[in-house]
Amino acid sequence: MTNGKLCHSRSLDVSGAERDVTIAVINGLSHNSTLMWKVYSLDGILVFGLLFVCTCAYLKKVPRINGWLLSEKRGVWGVFYKAAVIGTRLHIAVAISCLATSFYVLFLK
Repeated sequence: MTNGKLCHSRSLDVSGAERDVTIAVINGLSHNSTLMWKVYSLDGILVFGLLFVCTCAYLKKVPRINGWLLSEKRGVWGVFYKAAVIGTRLHIAVAISCLATSFYVLFLK
């Protein structure tokens, strides 16, 4: 007991995100303001876009999925068709972008 207050000390195993939130709460910041900048990162959006284009280009080679998912060229479903066209026509640029992004995420980030 210290100054009439009961103090507990125990070892906690916390991850990096929990540690950031804990530090932010101690510093007086809200929980949402510290995590929002991690959600909208440019490299995350780039990785998502590349994976989306590569997946749609791969699915264009599968006959059943090509007729079902990639048959619409307009509207919401047309996004899949357009991503598949980008992936097939610019396959060299997409492959180089995937390699550069994977190198960045694995070694530089």
